Amino acid sequence: MTRYRAVLWDVDGTLIDSEPLHLACIRGVTAALGFDMTTEPEDRYLGLDHAAVFAAIAPRLTRPTTFETWKQDIVATYIARVDAEAVPFVGARETMAAIAAAGIPQGCVSNSERVVVDANIAALGIAPLIGFSLSRDDVPAGKPDPAPYRLGCERLGIVPQEVIAVEDSATGAASAAGAGLRIVRVPSVLQPGPVSHSRIEGFGDVLRLLGIDPVHALRNLGVATRIG
Repeated sequence: MTRYRAVLWDVDGTLIDSEPLHLACIRGVTAALGFDMTTEPEDRYLGLDHAAVFAAIAPRLTRPTTFETWKQDIVATYIARVDAEAVPFVGARETMAAIAAAGIPQGCVSNSERVVVDANIAALGIAPLIGFSLSRDDVPAGKPDPAPYRLGCERLGIVPQEVIAVEDSATGAASAAGAGLRIVRVPSVLQPGPVSHSRIEGFGDVLRLLGIDPVHALRNLGVATRIG
């Protein structure tokens, strides 16, 4: 049986309920350029970095812009709104605290730009619980490329087969799978279904794989939920 020695966390949509805000910012900036993204499914661009989104929508824009201008407008809008509109998922910080208390190293691997990653980590209050964070700016290719998770394992100094990746999107899961990590999927807020309970169960699965009793750990940290 594999002994898992570390955890790498996706951030947006996994630890913090930020995907609706990301989508709102992208839609707002893009609408001003002549393309109404509300005509497409909400999860059409879930987990993709800004470059991939822009490549898909650029042919539909009716007003001229550059990728950098478009991205900077979205990032600035997000940063201005994140503290008020994006909140941690129930059990996220508590799970990370339980892992930290067990002396198990953790890091964050995000497809967002550095300024967004830093804003999210501040909103979550998890800086003391992680050893490092990686952004899209730190790797040559973002998720679904394996590069982000490969670099994460290098930073940990642990082989991928002994590291758990926690992800909410198929894009992120593909990145982790390509790098050889064990994946725990939690539901995205943009996907239908009982998100809160199934997300807590996903966090419980992470603890179990690390040899931590989730019922004891999360109840001691104040998470009142059913964990089987």
